[in-house]
Amino acid sequence: MPTVSRFVIWERPPDFRKTHPKLASVLGEVGIESLDRVHGREPSFLGRDVSEIERLLVSSSLGMLAHAWWPPGEATPDCILDQSVEVLELNARSSTCLSNAGIRTIRDLLRQSDYDLLHIKNLGRKSLREIREKLAIFQCEGGLPPPEIHIEPGWFPLAALLSFEALGIPTKTTRILRQAGVDDVHDLLIRSPSEIQEAFLSDSRAWRKLPAQLACFRLFLGTPPPSFVTAYLQSFRSAFRGDIESALPHLGRTLSVALTRSQRSTAAYLEGELEFSVREEGRERHLPIIRKLLGWDGGTGTTFEGAAREFGLTRERVRQIARAWISRFAGEKAVLLHRAIRFIARRAPAMANELEAALVHEGIMRTPLRLESLWATACWFDINPCWAVHQWNGVRFVAKTTDLEAIRNFHVEARRGVSRFGVTNKAYVMAGLPVEASAGFADLCCSLLEDLHWLDDQHEWFWLPTARNPIEKRLAKVLRAVPQVSIEVARAGVLRDRHMDGADLPVEVFRSLCGLLCPGATSKVRI
Repeated sequence: MPTVSRFVIWERPPDFRKTHPKLASVLGEVGIESLDRVHGREPSFLGRDVSEIERLLVSSSLGMLAHAWWPPGEATPDCILDQSVEVLELNARSSTCLSNAGIRTIRDLLRQSDYDLLHIKNLGRKSLREIREKLAIFQCEGGLPPPEIHIEPGWFPLAALLSFEALGIPTKTTRILRQAGVDDVHDLLIRSPSEIQEAFLSDSRAWRKLPAQLACFRLFLGTPPPSFVTAYLQSFRSAFRGDIESALPHLGRTLSVALTRSQRSTAAYLEGELEFSVREEGRERHLPIIRKLLGWDGGTGTTFEGAAREFGLTRERVRQIARAWISRFAGEKAVLLHRAIRFIARRAPAMANELEAALVHEGIMRTPLRLESLWATACWFDINPCWAVHQWNGVRFVAKTTDLEAIRNFHVEARRGVSRFGVTNKAYVMAGLPVEASAGFADLCCSLLEDLHWLDDQHEWFWLPTARNPIEKRLAKVLRAVPQVSIEVARAGVLRDRHMDGADLPVEVFRSLCGLLCPGATSKVRI
């Protein structure tokens, strides 16, 4: 999580030079004569004696170096779900079945459909009904008890210092809290959940939303900030005022985006979002056909004709099934599909298998789904992915139309560099491109060159077969003139060629190139 550290001074004795001479001496060495100049400063402001100043402040009970954390940029209100299913207080049979199936947390449980749960050994419809009832109670009562949070000494959530308005809490909820005597976020966190709930007796809907709104910023009812923050609350607010003011424009947006995301998408993974739409319409029997047609089974998808042959249907019937499903599941409801498409677009161009694994790592998909399937699904929803999956020399990669032209330019520049200097490296090629590109782009372009040979362990220098190679010609002249030559002498002879003016040719790269170009000359060149 993003963090910020500041010195917080809560006691400023006017004669601290006499009462705390050691502290005064250390501060004097960095040109600070007053504790006011320490208050609210970053550690770097005080130079190398930060730890000593911090120790003296704490031992003198004058202040401390406090560390505050913000929630991550992709804040979501569902972190409270990372708790054990035991808090649902299910009966022994249901608990044992879930445990045996590896379902440990509320999050894991919510990822399971009724179909998945009923396929767990010994878990029947009665247990399923109990699980759904307990989950419904959990959702209606505003969440579960807050998770245990271990806070390191000196660390606290900066959001605890804010007002309700700054945090983006809705006006209606703010009014209810203020009428109950709860003034701000800190005051809210130090109250008991039952005390807060009493204030919402007239508006249970606002009460149900409040835990999720707080959880966006990793705040939980019943989990107060550390006692040192409560004891010196005003001092902490003044010390971190600048950090709070710089973050204010983004906080309300963070809450709004996170809550919108959670309300629009009820599925935990993309597979669940897409397949639930079929089950939602009571068309479970059509799910295998849709899977095969769009590649949700791990394949690349197929045509109407191919799906018709596999399932013993007519081509027209398959088309009707697909069209009926698509018309009921509009593209704008596919929240995770849109997120997956944007995720890929931001990282293109890249290897297809790397992006498939990244989608799983990011938590968008449960298992790797071929990108061809995502592309086909997006097209069915009339969504333009702005990227496509390509194959080049047997390598699958994702690229936009503009990326393909840049890849061709890289290959042209690479062959031009080898023709001119005999070898080249990625940095030289990138410098010759008309647009700035990333190192990952260079790695991708090199992997698409079938005849490329790396000349160093770092995979920076490489060689390609070209019609003209000045190193090869110059090396042949050297070997004809000298029967036995060291690698250093051979390299010096090659670099004297006028075509090699301005070329950088490391010894190790030249040694690898000699072994590649002249495999039979090892008796002449002492490699």
